Amino acid sequence: MIEQNDVFKDKYIDFMLTESEVLIKLVNEAIKKGEKLRKDITRLQKVSEKILESLSEYELFSEISELHRAKPEYNYVVGIDGSCQLVGGLGGKWYAPISVVRVILKDCFVQGKFRYVEPNVDIFWAKVIEINEPVDGNPARKAILYMLAVETKALSYWSRKGYEHSLILLDGPVVDPPSFYGETERKYAVYRCKSILRCLSVYGSEVIGCVKRIRDRFFIAYLSDILDEELKSRLKDFINDYHVLAHLFLNFRFSIGDNKTPYSGPLFTRPIDLGSVSDTYRFYRKHGVRVLCSFFQKSIASPILRIDISLPEQSYEEKRLELPEIIKAIDELIYPGQEYPYCLLYTSPSPRDRG
Repeated sequence: MIEQNDVFKDKYIDFMLTESEVLIKLVNEAIKKGEKLRKDITRLQKVSEKILESLSEYELFSEISELHRAKPEYNYVVGIDGSCQLVGGLGGKWYAPISVVRVILKDCFVQGKFRYVEPNVDIFWAKVIEINEPVDGNPARKAILYMLAVETKALSYWSRKGYEHSLILLDGPVVDPPSFYGETERKYAVYRCKSILRCLSVYGSEVIGCVKRIRDRFFIAYLSDILDEELKSRLKDFINDYHVLAHLFLNFRFSIGDNKTPYSGPLFTRPIDLGSVSDTYRFYRKHGVRVLCSFFQKSIASPILRIDISLPEQSYEEKRLELPEIIKAIDELIYPGQEYPYCLLYTSPSPRDRG
């Protein structure tokens, strides 16, 4: 096993062997980039302060006390995670090992309090499929859609077993894939909507997506509808939702902290209707599934997660009231030092990280 010091030593040797003129140019360029980055961070921090001030009437962040009062109660917590990889390619013949795992926790929330229970890891599906590229088209798209269909089948089978009042956590967004490329994706989305609605309506369960890589601009699109023209024009300076949220969360933590010390505990936003900013989410809504999202950060040192909450079209206000219980449950399921609910960490050997 290579020691960390040996790695640093090798990098140092590589650095010293680089031509001096090249080193000087690289160092000078790094200094320029670093200075620009420092100025950009300062500028964006000021912009985010103005955005946060402008959003005061919308109450972007929920009251901390709501989380303290929440008492989640679920008979089961189920984490569903799929993985796939492509191998081969010779002559257009590909092979995709696909697996879907369900991690089941029974009675981990009792009378509103969390207790650790040993996970039951259920290998729902593990097969290798063949993909003929000349016939099936894009092999990556085919493999991913196949995996998502199996994930949805795992969700559907859970509902058929009649397990009531479950918290079902998906590794990734509720709406996945996030865009359509043809009729195949649309048919799959209709099937996914039916499976979600069965869990929600028949057995009173929650179907929640946990998104750890926030690359979209859904939140930025939401902000562009409610901010004034000056602030709206500054949104283009943020790369994606995570970029602007990181600034807003930090500013808000300082605003509610004591003596210039930021609040460091769990924090979450009020829900946003994603159907208002995305055609794909509107398609799900057309088929009975409305998706709200809240952004959650366990601590000041934790990454921000996007929590997708699916609900039947008619129960919007009811779900807003239940949001603290959902967030509280997710908060309890993330152990200190971890970044994700522990029932979504028992993945198969070669996961495709979509979240």
